[in-house]
Amino acid sequence: MELGYPRPQMRRPRWFSLNGSWRFRFDDDRAFLHPSDIKDWPLRIVVPYPPESTASGIGDRGFHCACWYERDFDLALNGDERVILRFGAVDYFARVWINGRLAMTHEGGHTPFAADIAPLLVDGADVRDIDVESLRSQIAFVADDSFLFTASVAENIAYAHQDASLEQIEAAARRAQADAFIRELPEGYETRVGERGLKLSGGEKQRVAIARAFTERKLKFTLPGPMTIADTVADEHYGDRVKLAFALAEALNEEALELEKLGADVIQFDEPAFNVYMDEVREWGVAALERAAAGLKCKTAVHICYGYGIKANIDWKATLGNEWRQYEQTFPYLARSRIDQISLECINSHVPISLMGLLKGKDVLVGAIDVANDRVETAEEVAATLRRALKL
Repeated sequence: MELGYPRPQMRRPRWFSLNGSWRFRFDDDRAFLHPSDIKDWPLRIVVPYPPESTASGIGDRGFHCACWYERDFDLALNGDERVILRFGAVDYFARVWINGRLAMTHEGGHTPFAADIAPLLVDGADVRDIDVESLRSQIAFVADDSFLFTASVAENIAYAHQDASLEQIEAAARRAQADAFIRELPEGYETRVGERGLKLSGGEKQRVAIARAFTERKLKFTLPGPMTIADTVADEHYGDRVKLAFALAEALNEEALELEKLGADVIQFDEPAFNVYMDEVREWGVAALERAAAGLKCKTAVHICYGYGIKANIDWKATLGNEWRQYEQTFPYLARSRIDQISLECINSHVPISLMGLLKGKDVLVGAIDVANDRVETAEEVAATLRRALKL
């Protein structure tokens, strides 16, 4: 008697098992952060058996805090179909990379998990052969109502690439099919477009904005954060520091939204006050920061510096001891915030690098240059700071 599939409605037309021989190694020192860090694989393991089992071909019953698996397989995609990679179980925590890209993470002992890995392939190509910045540089957003500065056409096109030559500007305009109408303007590329580009039609403004996108240079703007402004200005109107900060946050938000329309890829708010007023950061500082970033679709960041090389700051920092652990109080709040990136000064700050672990889920930007003195760091010192951060 021929037995059919027990649940035919769940059967997939294409399916194959990844059980079998995998490359394997233990990582007791947690020396590796990414599969590309591993240069040799001393062991082979038979999946699905765990390394403690003799059936796995290893049979090691000792304690190991981390281990790595790797194997290759080929997969051809048909159109827009999904590709579900499923794992039956892992022991507590796992990260899965496909073609060098993080595909999924899972936390929780011995429960199945899965993810669609099709997006990690581009036109069927191995993403390791595709430069990320090159791919991103082919994508740009141009709004229906494109914003132009009160400047010349050339200056608007070169806004994201201010050292662009006239030849590069003209080449970008030709790609955007804007060169012909620009040359018909009274002063060609030197024509002033008026406030917000009012001297051009809507379609002409869009063409200039498209040409600006072809200059292919990422833009990051920094703005002072609402708590820091509130801490440094006199207030005779609100009479309340919190009200002042939220009013400033609303004003900053209008500015940030305009900058996003102009093509900013990252908008960063500088909040040195976050390293002083720990209670206020928890009570309303993070909320004010989120208000300043409300509605932004670009990347958002907050920079928390540890004070500059003025005497008052130097004297104050001397009272903090050998370890500055005050961020233990505020990093969990930033980790739960809607801000994408946290920028920290990490050299000579006395803030333990381990505290970055409290920012789980955030992009952490590591400052490796000490702006509080005139000494130039060596390449080895900068690299050492980055390596300490990368361990997390």
